Amino acid sequence: MRPVVVLGATGSIGRQALEVAGRLGFPVAAVGARRGSDELLRLAADHPGARVVLAAPTGEERERFAELG
Repeated sequence: MRPVVVLGATGSIGRQALEVAGRLGFPVAAVGARRGSDELLRLAADHPGARVVLAAPTGEERERFAELG
């Protein structure tokens, strides 16, 4: 199966897409969101191999999410 990338992963549609991908066995290559949040950190932990991308990170968010990729 091809890996998926979910943009807007912390929104309702993004969370549903990740749930469906998990049920169907699709690997998650990356999750993205406009801003960093605790929800995005949780998603990163749920998908340890996935890259984490922020569209408009603040300096603080860059530091907080730097080690996640």
